Amino acid sequence: MLGWTKIGAGLVTGFYAGDVAAVKAAVDAGAEAASQVGEVASTQVIPRPHEDLSKLVEM
Repeated sequence: MLGWTKIGAGLVTGFYAGDVAAVKAAVDAGAEAASQVGEVASTQVIPRPHEDLSKLVEM
């Protein structure tokens, strides 16, 4: 996990890096844990994001 950001209205975005399968497993585990205490709105794994994307995200 690289970090996370509160995006408002109780929503949080988490940032992960690594092997796609490992990241998917981490996101699935996190979503399962989060669903035990609240509502999971959405999950998304981007396998090969554009390298400039990291410039848009503060971590």
